[in-house]
Amino acid sequence: MINATLLIAASLTLGQTAEPSAYEHLKELECIIGTWEAETVLPESPSHSESVQEWAGKPLKLRMNTRWATGKHAQITEFVFEVPGEVKITETGVTGWDQTKEKFIFSSFTTHKGVWSGTMEKSGDQWVSKFVGFNLDGQKCTGTRLWEVIGRDSIVLKEIDATTDGEPAPDMKYVFKRVVA
Repeated sequence: MINATLLIAASLTLGQTAEPSAYEHLKELECIIGTWEAETVLPESPSHSESVQEWAGKPLKLRMNTRWATGKHAQITEFVFEVPGEVKITETGVTGWDQTKEKFIFSSFTTHKGVWSGTMEKSGDQWVSKFVGFNLDGQKCTGTRLWEVIGRDSIVLKEIDATTDGEPAPDMKYVFKRVVA
């Protein structure tokens, strides 16, 4: 059996260093590994999104579970959004390091029509995530998510500057509490 360290060393020419692994970049996001829960009330919206209007004013329960992909080259996040007694939507997202863009990138897919992708980078004490995609009604949406990890057991997620088919969407705020590390 050939030692992997020797293979890496043998493949480098004199003076080169190995590219940092994806984990070396992603380890900054290790603090969100675990299971988290949040509750909020869905706001009224000027948007013409049928699902947003239908659920406005109703409570929303969220559960977020983030884990490492095998080899710690990406993080997999599973969200469950539930308007009690009405709808349950699941979303699966993958966040990884794009070495060509030198940024974190992500893609998310729901059990309904929702699909989003974007980039994420650190700015001060927050992670800023810019996204574009299609909401549950299949309408184009854009926005910014601000993630702030507070201590070990709390994450504040704000969604700002969102649009649906070019029309403003309401800002949202979720305060997640850690359930399981």
